[in-house]
Amino acid sequence: MIRESARLLLAGAFILGGTTFLTSEASAQATRTWVSGVGDDVNPCSRTAPCKTFAGAISKTAAGGEINCIDPGGFGAVTITKSMTIICDEVGAGVLVSGTNGFIINDGGAGTAVVTISGIDIEGIGYSTGGSGIRGVWFISGAALTVRNSIIRNFRDTSNGSGITFSPSGAAKLVVDNVTLSGNGNTGVGGGIVIQPTGTGSAKASIVNTRSISNTNNGLLVNTTGNTGPGNLVTVTGSNFDGNSASGVAVVTPASTTGATVTVLDSSMSNNARGASTNGGTAVIRIGRSVIAGNSTSGVFANAPGASLGVRSFSPASNALSGNTADGTFTGTDPYQ
Repeated sequence: MIRESARLLLAGAFILGGTTFLTSEASAQATRTWVSGVGDDVNPCSRTAPCKTFAGAISKTAAGGEINCIDPGGFGAVTITKSMTIICDEVGAGVLVSGTNGFIINDGGAGTAVVTISGIDIEGIGYSTGGSGIRGVWFISGAALTVRNSIIRNFRDTSNGSGITFSPSGAAKLVVDNVTLSGNGNTGVGGGIVIQPTGTGSAKASIVNTRSISNTNNGLLVNTTGNTGPGNLVTVTGSNFDGNSASGVAVVTPASTTGATVTVLDSSMSNNARGASTNGGTAVIRIGRSVIAGNSTSGVFANAPGASLGVRSFSPASNALSGNTADGTFTGTDPYQ
């Protein structure tokens, strides 16, 4: 009887110990965590004991989980290596960096991470004397990235300055929704949004209700340099690419690389050097119901376009191409279906 009681006590202690272990593991990898401007990264990142930074919270958040902001604060740069959602809409959340990147998404080549970033002011302080951030958001490896309801500005690094750089090594998708990008890029480098897959990677991107304005270099650049994947497709609707020092929208496809197609509807490419430009035999921009005006060099420009490629217009004629130093000529038309 005494031995039986001892066995029961020992079993109970083991179960309790195991439960404690599992509970601590679960709390370390919660599906929802919280950050606050007055939080502390030694905390468990719960609603009542929030963390201070995204980096502090992400290690305590399970893959596929969500980080929320309780109140205004500067939450620091972070590298995201797993599926994650960061939601800070209407809170006053910010990330301010110098000499580094704001957000890096890199799942180490697995190509499975699905990431959403929403409601964050990402500042690269490129117009201050303290130096400049490199990229606001840099996607290296994963399955999909959504950036929405955010502001990305002043990432002016002289080698890689950009608001968003999407450079997947595999097949990946990008959504940019209601984002303002300004003051990014540097002379001949980067700009607002740069889509440039590496190796055999490919991009399918949707840019919606977005403003890529007053950037140095391009508002949107799709560049296949070094890319031999199956091709890249970008759609743009209801967006502005205005006041950039190079092109509003540009596609570059060097020889022996893959192709890229950008379709633009209900948008503006105005007051840049060029409104829309292509360079390469497999580059194409198709434009409909859009404004291309006030550009200081040309409205549309195609260098060495391939057959039925270059900068094309949907027909019947639907674009306002006027008021540019040289309007240029569309390389062809495509019918609305």
